[in-house]
Amino acid sequence: MDWWAIGPEGPKTKREFRWQEISAAIGAARETLSPSRIYASKLRKPGSRSDQLWFFDAGLMPAVEKSRGEALTRLVERVIGGLAHALAPRLNSRQAQEDVYRTVFWLLAAKILQNKGVDNFVRLNLLDVDEVFARIGKHHGETSRFPPFGKTGRPAIDAAAELIANCGSLADVTSESLAHVYENALIDSAAGRKHQPKAPKQYDIRKELGIHSTPSALVNHMLSQLWPLIEQIAPEDRHVFEPACGHAPFLTAAMRWLRDWDAHADAGVQHRYLKAHLHGIEKDPFAIEIAKLRLLLADAPHGNRWDITQGDMFTGTVLADRAKDARIFLANPPYERADFVTGSRARGAAKTKSRRKVDEVLARALPNLPVGSVMGVVVPQGFLRSAETRELRCRLLADWSLSEIATFEDRLFEHPDQETAILLGRREAPSSSHTLQYRRVRNIGMHAFKERLAFSAESRVPQSCFAAAEACNLALPELEGIWRFLLNAPVLGDVATIAKGLELDEESIERNPAAESLKPKPGFEEVVRRAEGDYGIHELPEVTWVDFRRAKIRRTGPEPRSGVPQVLVNYAPAGRDRWRLRALLDEKGRVATRRFLVVRPKRNAPPLLFFWAVLNSPLGNAFVAAHSGKQDIPARVVRQMPLPKVDAFRWASVCHFADEYLRAVRSPTAAPLYGHTPPDATSALRRMDAEVLRLYDLPPRLERELLDYFRGEKRKGLPFVFPDYFPGDFNPYVHLHEFIAETYAQSSAGVLSRSFQPVRSEAALAALSRAEKLAAGE
Repeated sequence: MDWWAIGPEGPKTKREFRWQEISAAIGAARETLSPSRIYASKLRKPGSRSDQLWFFDAGLMPAVEKSRGEALTRLVERVIGGLAHALAPRLNSRQAQEDVYRTVFWLLAAKILQNKGVDNFVRLNLLDVDEVFARIGKHHGETSRFPPFGKTGRPAIDAAAELIANCGSLADVTSESLAHVYENALIDSAAGRKHQPKAPKQYDIRKELGIHSTPSALVNHMLSQLWPLIEQIAPEDRHVFEPACGHAPFLTAAMRWLRDWDAHADAGVQHRYLKAHLHGIEKDPFAIEIAKLRLLLADAPHGNRWDITQGDMFTGTVLADRAKDARIFLANPPYERADFVTGSRARGAAKTKSRRKVDEVLARALPNLPVGSVMGVVVPQGFLRSAETRELRCRLLADWSLSEIATFEDRLFEHPDQETAILLGRREAPSSSHTLQYRRVRNIGMHAFKERLAFSAESRVPQSCFAAAEACNLALPELEGIWRFLLNAPVLGDVATIAKGLELDEESIERNPAAESLKPKPGFEEVVRRAEGDYGIHELPEVTWVDFRRAKIRRTGPEPRSGVPQVLVNYAPAGRDRWRLRALLDEKGRVATRRFLVVRPKRNAPPLLFFWAVLNSPLGNAFVAAHSGKQDIPARVVRQMPLPKVDAFRWASVCHFADEYLRAVRSPTAAPLYGHTPPDATSALRRMDAEVLRLYDLPPRLERELLDYFRGEKRKGLPFVFPDYFPGDFNPYVHLHEFIAETYAQSSAGVLSRSFQPVRSEAALAALSRAEKLAAGE
């Protein structure tokens, strides 16, 4: 017999047993084959010893769940679409739309429960709609209004029942598979017909409600890290509250963790305990049906009467009141903006100037959680540093002992567009020596996190350093050692003005196309208008000419608007990785729009070419990448970029190499002149970078850390592929300017061994031998 371990890439390990050994092998593995042991490994429960289960690969589960989720999504879309088409004239109310969702998910629930062999459903005729609704209604504790739509709607429901009954076995459907349905099923056509019947765009319920499913790997990590804190709460007090619960990812996970509150309790007692301790609120009826079905699957074969309230959590003091009764607060609230009625907040709510729903949820809920409560929340990374949430962060640092902050780049979610972070902790004032775990996951390491919860970087940090930071900033920039070394260095804002370009009233140009020209005209000004396009750092994007007598300006930029030599910095990042900047020389001083930050030297400042070289350097790009998100590059970040403390002589050396690069990239390789071969563009750019870094005088280890930060990243704004600074197997810490020097290459062991011939003279060898004996005291 072969016993295989299956991973995401297929079978990877096997053990072989002779037929007569099978019984003994299974008996010896009885403990490791226990379903609870395998399930604990999947959840990464502390003490689960998952590494000893050689045949179980937790990384396989997301792939299996996604595959099943995709098939289930297609089924749900087909059934909802069929019902919506057949019942279109009757879907003129929100209640009717909710009835469509409920119909589909009740039929689906019956099919799943039957395929999983749950009592009372095994022999159920799935085509008997009345009986299906009677049994599911009893299971849910809901019997009114169903089946909906009366006799005229019955043919459509019968057709939906037949589709689901004949779809194949759903015995392998899991709660995680349903999460994929929540985020991907295209339900908007049924949801929004009433809201905007004449609008050119369909009502988008996902955008309105901020629908985004929480990855199971993230949920499992958060619960595994919070579990030691949760265990300190008495079992009878472990009430879990998930606001904006959506498909109930945290409630479902918490159910699995809390199930073991009493090892001796039978299944019925466990179910009653869980039903009394899991609480959620959600506005979207589609999400509620998925949430109930997920909880049903996680707690089959018991009933489905869970405390998930349908309603608006921002009404009155709902959030504050529900938080007061909870001891475990888990949430991934919507990130969209909205208008809130300030007077509806309960007393004690934290102050916030933000209009994001997630910030409002935390402002209302966290101050009302009892002392000793535990929280785990997912937030956009902007929360960590935004001026709008400063007061909320300061209160958080004063009232909570944080155990972990982890940041994630934008490929964590199924539909990536947000950089996110998680905050974990307990409500108790932190001691002066309290430390927390600070972790990061880069996009390049996202697969490793989802497969085995591996982090790209992690360190322990005193919480007091965040409380002492300006505006209680919770964002710990990457390469912190470098910025600490340069803490007292001058900054770009000391010697240059940095401001966004002017903002044109686009409608005024659309109404009057003659206000813009692709060629120069009298009275028109040359404008660098758009930052998009494939252009290099050695050139400018396409320009246009604008007549400002007819084109209106919505917001002015730097004054004067033209005629001043400047460097133009892209306002939107050049890419979503670490090479963010494409700084451009504009010695003529053209008008620039708001798509650029305009950098103009002050009096007695370094030359323009020096600024251009620094902004395009590894240090300039790393500073922006470490101190800003991926949406835009704030002017305040560019103002704070550190500069080397150098004089005009040192500026000139940087300008020399910068000019050398510009000449190399703007013209084809020249023939040797008087024995001198001009450098190619790649070498010239590396020399320019090396000279810039030489002026910063970073210790070799920090400079190497900076340059390795860009390993494998594509540098933007170059008409060629720029390689890594050091070979992958090169380990010594040396400055870049030393590494690329000819003297360094000539001092390598290989070169030296070729330069010196071995001693062959008998007299010389005899003398060396006598010298060795004398040195040894012989």
